[in-house]
Amino acid sequence: MNLFIFPAIASFSGGYEIAVYHAYKKLKPKEEDVVIWYTNSTEIPFLREQDIVLPQASLKSIKNIKNILSGRFSKELSVNDLIFLKKYDFNNIHCDEVVFYRALRTLFPDKLINVRFHNCFSRILHRKELLNIKLDFRFWLKMKVLAMLERKIFRDKNIYKIFLSDEDRDYYKANIGNNYDSEVWSFKIDLEKMNANRKNYVLKNKIVWFGGIESHKKKSVEWFVTKVFPEIKNHYPKMEFHLYGRGTEDFNLPQKSIFGHGFYLKEDFPFSTEALYINPDLIGGGVKLKLSTYLEEGIPFISTPFGFEGYKKELRDDKYCFVEEDSNWVEKIISIFDVDLN
Repeated sequence: MNLFIFPAIASFSGGYEIAVYHAYKKLKPKEEDVVIWYTNSTEIPFLREQDIVLPQASLKSIKNIKNILSGRFSKELSVNDLIFLKKYDFNNIHCDEVVFYRALRTLFPDKLINVRFHNCFSRILHRKELLNIKLDFRFWLKMKVLAMLERKIFRDKNIYKIFLSDEDRDYYKANIGNNYDSEVWSFKIDLEKMNANRKNYVLKNKIVWFGGIESHKKKSVEWFVTKVFPEIKNHYPKMEFHLYGRGTEDFNLPQKSIFGHGFYLKEDFPFSTEALYINPDLIGGGVKLKLSTYLEEGIPFISTPFGFEGYKKELRDDKYCFVEEDSNWVEKIISIFDVDLN
């Protein structure tokens, strides 16, 4: 009997959920295995009758506040949350997110546990300090707390570490020196689908951001809105910037040709054959799974090198996939549109 505990549903509804989907498909839980879903979702794909659903507490709940005051991540589970597992003698334990580690290690002090890192906040924090990147306080605090937890897991010799990218694993190996207790679960691009969907496109005066505006992404989008887009608009006065996803309404400035549409409820991608999609990631960390969708759907996009971590360099073709340092974005984006607008 094995234990599998997942931090979200396994679906294609978002990057996090896609990562969980790939893990679930790879692990293939058997009938006798215990599977736990840590989610508030009312629709859970692959949910079996015997599975256990643990709801996440609200942001302002006593439980979350207690975690924060204790120097822990707000969504971290406690021993009491998982105490019911003590009666089992598991052969293997797969912990699909670091927030389950502390409770599981307390309950099973001698067991080898597999822990999967969806991000490597230690590496992001190190990069922030080296490059003097300014972030909002909430994300900085989250990063600090999770980096401390990661380092605790790094030092645990009875943990098998699973990373999403070679860059994250290389950081771990460089700091700890171990080569034998970790691996990368990379995301493979469906090259056949990618090549089939790569049809000729003609760019019009449109740039698209697709995704929610969480705290760490907000800084990158603000940078594009204030530093990059005005320069592009000076060159191409009819250029429009369209944002889709949670929180994008906050960027709505129609008078400046910036349109924050909010959630996009259709199944396709807006302006996918006439717009350049952007991934202005200024700090990196983890793998931006939406880029795999852009690649497979034949959607032209530009990313910073930090945002392209986890993908093979061979995918950069300067027609559908552009990767450019943020300092060169204005010049590069103008050159991309020059092909179709001049």
